[in-house]
Amino acid sequence: MEHDFTYALLKGRGNYACLKKNDQLNHGELVDLSDLSEGQKGQMNSVIKWLDLTEVGDKAELPFDVENAVWEYFASEADLCTPAKCPHREACFFLKAREEKMKADVLISNHHLYFADLAIRKEAGFENDFSIFPNYDMVVFDEAHNIEKVARDYFSYEVSKYAFTKAMNNIHRVSRGSSKKLGSLQILKNFLKNSIKNDKLLKEYNKRIDEELILKHNLLYERTMDYL
Repeated sequence: MEHDFTYALLKGRGNYACLKKNDQLNHGELVDLSDLSEGQKGQMNSVIKWLDLTEVGDKAELPFDVENAVWEYFASEADLCTPAKCPHREACFFLKAREEKMKADVLISNHHLYFADLAIRKEAGFENDFSIFPNYDMVVFDEAHNIEKVARDYFSYEVSKYAFTKAMNNIHRVSRGSSKKLGSLQILKNFLKNSIKNDKLLKEYNKRIDEELILKHNLLYERTMDYL
């Protein structure tokens, strides 16, 4: 290339260790660790020692594959992050990585992170304060033979027969089973029965619920089950 340039490798927040969490561990402020195996406790001690040496806090630096059950005690989490109040703000590995990517000419990431950013922009607009990436002018996809699946995972919903039936039963029971729980439409009909003393009006309401809601609900269930 004719010009010098800077680049940054982008990773999700969970790949970076949180120094605040490490403090909490050292002071015994987190949950009891008695459920961890001896091997997992050994991994935890190794991670704690590594945190005194690392400059980037990326778990990929570790000389072993840390188990998720161990790393979750260290991983940076958006819900727990309070940069304005955090005593480790200046040393925060995730914030430093974010500042580095803002200055870079070229950003490198995997497809999942790219589409996660795109999903955020879809909801909040292309220019917003919540994006994973800074604004960019060009995208180059490499090894894109699985890109359709990744995109579909972020911009579609997947449901099983069990989950769909459960959701539909919550509205109005469409399948027989041991559960005696009433669906919302039946609860509504019972409420109207106990509240409306005018028989003609009650009959009209029930007819509308049966024909406009329950009938269409059952039809939706039957047609959808043909494709699941």
